[in-house]
Amino acid sequence: MNWRVVFLTILLGSLLTSPIQASAATALDYAVPGGHFYTQANGAAGQGGTGYAIVDAAESLSPFGIQTIPFYSAFKKYGGVESLGFPASQLVVFPDFPIQVNQKRVLQYQPGRGIFFLNTFDILHDRGFDAFLDSVRSIPPPFDTTPDGSLPNFAAVIARHQRFLDADPAIRAVYFGVPDPVLEFGLPMSTKDYGNVFVVRAQRASFQHWRADVGPNRANTVTIVNGGDIGKEVGLFPASAVIPVGPPTWNSNILVLTPGIGQVVPSPIAVSGYARLFEAAGNWELRNAGNQVIGSGTFMAVTGTSATFARYVFSIPYTIPIRQTGTLAIFDISPKDGSRQGVLEVPVTLTP
Repeated sequence: MNWRVVFLTILLGSLLTSPIQASAATALDYAVPGGHFYTQANGAAGQGGTGYAIVDAAESLSPFGIQTIPFYSAFKKYGGVESLGFPASQLVVFPDFPIQVNQKRVLQYQPGRGIFFLNTFDILHDRGFDAFLDSVRSIPPPFDTTPDGSLPNFAAVIARHQRFLDADPAIRAVYFGVPDPVLEFGLPMSTKDYGNVFVVRAQRASFQHWRADVGPNRANTVTIVNGGDIGKEVGLFPASAVIPVGPPTWNSNILVLTPGIGQVVPSPIAVSGYARLFEAAGNWELRNAGNQVIGSGTFMAVTGTSATFARYVFSIPYTIPIRQTGTLAIFDISPKDGSRQGVLEVPVTLTP
C-alpha cells in the first residue's frame, strides 16, 4: 500500500474516533458522559461491545413527567459492582416506578422521595415463582408472616424478621454490614438449609452461606444472590429493557446508545441516548456510502440544560436501493453564529 494512503487512513481514523473511545473499544467497561457503560452482563461476557449505560440524567417518564434520576450516583454510593453486580438493563418503569436492574439488586427511583431498592423477591413471590426459586435456585419460599399483624408497631415487625438471621451468624454479619440494612435488603422473610449452602431470603436480596465449594463459590463465604439476573431469567422485567445496546459513541455533550457502532439499521433508525443541548434542540444528518446526504432534521431532548444530561429518542426514515455503509451525524448548532458544534459521527450499515 502507498505510504500516503496509509497516512490518510490513520489520519481519518484519528478524526472519527477519539483516543478515549479507541481505548474503550478494548475495555469491558468505561466512563461515558453522565455515567458509565458496562458490557459484562450483555449475555456474551462482554463480547461484541454491547451493554448497558447507567447515568445521572433527566428522563421523561409517564406519569411522572420530567425527572432527574441519579442512578449512577446511587450505584456508586451503594457499593457499585461489588455490592450490586453489573448493570443489566436499561432504565424502565416497573412495576410502578423507574428502575435499573443490576445483577444482584435493582435500583428504584420514587419521585419526590429518592432512590430505593426494588422488593424483587416479594414481586417474584406475588407472581408465583416460589416453587422455581426453591427447586432451581435454592431460595426458600417466604415464611407465613401473618403474626406481623398482631405486633404493636413496625419496630417490632423489624425485630421479629431480623431474628431469622440468628440461624446463621455469617449471613447476619453481612446483612448488618451496611448502614441501613432494611433500606438495602428489606426484611428477612425465610431461611433454609440446602446442605451445601444455607440461605436467607429477604425482600430485596437473598444471602447464601456456602459450606462447600460450588462453581465459583468458595466454602465458608457469604454471597448475595443475583436477584436481578433471576428476574431477567424468568421474564419479570419488560423484554425491551434488558436488550443490550451500543457500542456507544460520545463526545463531551452527546452520548449515542442506539444505533451502536457499525450496527445494521433498517428504516426507520431508532436513535436514543443522552445529551446536553442548548434549549434541548439537536440536529441530525444521515449520509450514504457515497457521503451524500439522504436525510436531515432536528430532534429534542426532554429538557435543555448545560449541567444535566437529558434523554432523547427519535427515529429516522430513509430509502436506499442497496445495502451499504452510512454515517449518522448528530450535533448542536451554535446560537452565536449557526455553526455546527460537537459533531458526533456514528458509522452504521444501511439496508433497504
